[in-house]
Amino acid sequence: MAEHFGVSYSLSGLYEVLHRAGLSWVSARSKHPQRDAQAQEAFKKTSPSG
Repeated sequence: MAEHFGVSYSLSGLYEVLHRAGLSWVSARSKHPQRDAQAQEAFKKTSPSG
């Protein structure tokens, strides 16, 4: 923010600015440590896309 817009915010302040602008912080879903990536890819290839 400081480099691009010339302003600096605390993390909580930045969340407030995002909230006021109607935006939210989106993070990726975590991955289970025992997942089977190959089985998931095979499922994606064979399942009908919804």
